[in-house]
Amino acid sequence: MGKNKIENNIITYYKIVSIFAVVLMEPCLLVDELIVNLGFNLSLGRILIIANLAFIAFSSFNRISLNRLQKSIVAYLVVIAVYLILIGLFIYYGTGFSTSGNIRKIITIILIMIIVNDKYFDIILLKKSFVSLAFIISLLAVFQFIGFILGIIQLELYTFQTYDPGQVVYFNFGGFVDKYSFYGFFYRSQSYWTEPAVFAQFLIIPLFFQGKTLLSERTFNSLFVMLTISAAFLLTFSVANYFGALFGLAMYFIFTKSKSRNKFSPALRIITLTMAGLIIFAIIILFSYTDVNPYGKTTVLGKSTTASIEERYDRLVFAASVLENSFFGDPTIRKNWSRNPTAIGMLVIWGGVPMIVLVFGFVIKYYMALFKRIKLSKNALIYSGSIAYFVGFNWYGSYLDPVFLFQIILFTCLFKYETESESVGNEVSQFSYLR
Repeated sequence: MGKNKIENNIITYYKIVSIFAVVLMEPCLLVDELIVNLGFNLSLGRILIIANLAFIAFSSFNRISLNRLQKSIVAYLVVIAVYLILIGLFIYYGTGFSTSGNIRKIITIILIMIIVNDKYFDIILLKKSFVSLAFIISLLAVFQFIGFILGIIQLELYTFQTYDPGQVVYFNFGGFVDKYSFYGFFYRSQSYWTEPAVFAQFLIIPLFFQGKTLLSERTFNSLFVMLTISAAFLLTFSVANYFGALFGLAMYFIFTKSKSRNKFSPALRIITLTMAGLIIFAIIILFSYTDVNPYGKTTVLGKSTTASIEERYDRLVFAASVLENSFFGDPTIRKNWSRNPTAIGMLVIWGGVPMIVLVFGFVIKYYMALFKRIKLSKNALIYSGSIAYFVGFNWYGSYLDPVFLFQIILFTCLFKYETESESVGNEVSQFSYLR
């Protein structure tokens, strides 16, 4: 029996490593860096990783069980993939741009949905592995940051060359750094990600997971993991994700207050309300200090929040201008304008109005289910992490981003397992893994 358990754990870890190898191919550069520095062809390495994932999904297909929400999300993704194939053939053909990159992302995320919903797959281990991965990368990022400041290691400034899918030559296995002007210079940690804000996005959900674990276990190990991920998160100096984390916490305390009306003492209700108020106040203060520096004209952290919001709006308007000529979007706009058009702007460019409708279809379904679970669950802090992620994600992300789609898959699995445990009346014993 013990031997079978060890074998099952080995198989599960193999599946988890295969999943994260795909998820971290973009916008993280770590997997691509490993492929290139090991001397393999980048395209061939990616193909082999995805082929391995397909093999695992094929072997799991007869054992999967999807709930209604998951089936709906998969249906939307399939329709989006078909739509991308059609516009790639009939709309974008001959432009020099291809929809193949987005199609690949959708296919891989459907494969992951199949794998994690195998009745023999350990979703508990996946959740813990997500936190462990974030911890290891955070620890490395902190050492990279300190080592670079002390001149012990050298990091390069990574610059996006293009958004057009295709082979890119990566460099510098030591990671990347982003340099900003701030009373001289200060540096933003981004580890192997293409942008500090995207690195911060990746860390938000493990941060909320570990917050729940710390509150439950209260051990030195859980505190050390929490502090390490928090340090890496803070060193990104990503104001958008700072706002996201605070907003997620505010939602948590607001929902906790609404649930506590008939369950907890007046004192506890006052505490939760006070915490929600303090976090909202912190959001206002953060906005004020990152918008205008009271000690001079220089903005805090070299940023101006109002100006950044206005700039993102201008980018979205520019991206939306393609609809004047094409209902189905127009990726050729990238030839004359290389800046990130925001998450919604990317939808406009790479699919037009139909893409916006299709993507918002499953996104709205997912977040409606999320808010419902937060109101009902004892694990509201964990689920609030997805809200925190969404705020910063819209600053730079893409709705077909592998990490964004992966977190939706992960949380829908957690919804399903929590609902199943509640239905048999043993939520505490079977769902305690969310700690």
